[in-house]
Amino acid sequence: MGNKRTFILWGMVYLAVAFMAVLIYTEKEKEYRKETGRNAFWNAVRQEKETGIREVVFRYRQDNSPNELSEEEKRNWCDQAFLLTEDPDRVRLDSLFHAALLHTGIQAASAVGYTYRGKTYFSGNERLRKSATLVEETTYRKDHDKTNDITIRAYVQLPEGLLLPDTSVCLLVMLPAVILAGTALARLYRNRQTGSRTTETEEKTDNGPEETSYLQRQTTAVRWTVIRDGYWWDNRHHVLKHQDQTVTLGGESLRFFLLFIAQEDFFISHKDIGRLYDEKEPTAMNKDRAYHSIKQLKGLVSALDIGIHSVRGKGYRMSFPAAEDAPKTV
Repeated sequence: MGNKRTFILWGMVYLAVAFMAVLIYTEKEKEYRKETGRNAFWNAVRQEKETGIREVVFRYRQDNSPNELSEEEKRNWCDQAFLLTEDPDRVRLDSLFHAALLHTGIQAASAVGYTYRGKTYFSGNERLRKSATLVEETTYRKDHDKTNDITIRAYVQLPEGLLLPDTSVCLLVMLPAVILAGTALARLYRNRQTGSRTTETEEKTDNGPEETSYLQRQTTAVRWTVIRDGYWWDNRHHVLKHQDQTVTLGGESLRFFLLFIAQEDFFISHKDIGRLYDEKEPTAMNKDRAYHSIKQLKGLVSALDIGIHSVRGKGYRMSFPAAEDAPKTV
């Protein structure tokens, strides 16, 4: 009887592990599709610029600018304002985005939307609006008047259920579980047919005291590293701390933050960005992608009084406020 219970227990453990493996696969696949959707969207944005803007005349002097926004940010705003004037329903961007998704092997419904001067537009129908997942959102500015901001969004309809791996992988995972379950049922049926019974006393005499299984709680210690006076970094959990405030980083923001703090002067050049994408020099698409990733990082770390500034023609620098005493206890 004890052996049968152990057999069934191991079968249940295997089933639980197999189910968790499928869940982990599903989450990773969804995250992959989101990342692929983001890359496809930026590819579509780049193609729209190349096909929709044939000639660019842009005169700019930072000295005469009424605000500190960079030339690059204002030039990108001008591009989007022009494209909105030519194609207010963003049919061209929507088509390019869908084609880029198909090129990556993702056959899913997609849509684009934007907000500009109080108007919000969504290219899909109402049903798609409710079920689609926002994979990217970016805002273009020319000044600090938010009514002039142009916010563009990319949506992809991701599956609601499980994303199962290949059939062969499913068979390899589930076949042992089916065999275990079938063997356990066969043994149970055979024992009933022969009328075999085992009393609780016999069970204790033959197999000894019943074992008790339990889950041991595990705690992970937080290890802080000083990256600047008053600023602490937990590399294991990707948490940045300053005084009583913390920020958790992930995705592209985390990649660029690690690139910044790896430099002694917290400055990253365009060549550093190129190496991040395995290139000698970043392409136009990756420059655009890096710009928006660094912009997202800037928004996150600004809560801790950290700034990120563009150094024209060279790269980006992360700046901290005046040095202060670090916490004595963490």
